[in-house]
Amino acid sequence: MFGSTNKRRIAVAGVGLAGVLGLASQTVLAVTPPTPTPVGFHLFDSGCRLADTRATSAIGGTNRTFSTLLTAAQGGNAGGCAVPVGAAAVEVSISTVGGSPNKAGYIRAGATVDPTNTVLQFLQGQGTSVTTTVAVNQTTDPDTFVVKVNGATVVTHVVVDVLGYWTPVLT
Repeated sequence: MFGSTNKRRIAVAGVGLAGVLGLASQTVLAVTPPTPTPVGFHLFDSGCRLADTRATSAIGGTNRTFSTLLTAAQGGNAGGCAVPVGAAAVEVSISTVGGSPNKAGYIRAGATVDPTNTVLQFLQGQGTSVTTTVAVNQTTDPDTFVVKVNGATVVTHVVVDVLGYWTPVLT
């Protein structure tokens, strides 16, 4: 706007405003505007391990809530995965670990306590994966999402890698 700098210049002219601000007439203030929060999808250079149930316990017949922030306690990267507070969704790779599914089944994922979106189907003993976008809960349990393995008797280990995240669209 004013040359090649990222600053906005405000001219304070006259005695009125300049006097109130304690400035001499015709003082020019350089104000750096705040950096806007980017809106949309943010892709990481490489994936980050968000969770690995081999370090905790297998999932079977129940919901498992994963945090997008506190990854070490769920078998993920000890330093976190740089998903910001308030992310609207995460782009993740969800995998069953080869040899671990004791029966054929499916995995559902979503922001709610009982997710209804089936994102992955697997066979007994089969390691398979899918990349999908999963909404992140921002109401009842902020910055979390839920993974559920169907049925009380289907048990498998799951690895979740985050590839990127979505920030909310500002209205």
